[in-house]
Amino acid sequence: MATYVEIHDAATNADHVLRAQVTVAIQHAAAAIVLEAPGVPNHGARLNWARRARRDPTGVAEQIMWRALEAAGNATLTTIPDATVQTVITDLVNEFALG
Repeated sequence: MATYVEIHDAATNADHVLRAQVTVAIQHAAAAIVLEAPGVPNHGARLNWARRARRDPTGVAEQIMWRALEAAGNATLTTIPDATVQTVITDLVNEFALG
C-alpha cells in the first residue's frame, strides 16, 4: 500500500513511472476513441477529449492523475501493470470527457 507521500509524489512528479504509464494509456484511449463508431454513447464529447489528449497528452495526464490514483486503490505505485493502468484510464474517459 502506498503512503500519502508516495501518492503525492506519483501525482505531482512529472518523472514518476506512473505518470509515464498514464500518459501512454491516455494516448491509447484517445486512438481508440477516434476510431469508434459515432453511435457510441457520448461520442462527440469523447472525440473532443481524444483530440485534446492527442494535442497535449502531458496536460491531460496532469488533469487525470489524482483520479487515476484514486481509482488504482492501494496498489504499489511503481509496479502497477500497464493493462491495469489502461483499464483505469479507459474507465475514466467519460468522466473527463463530460466534465
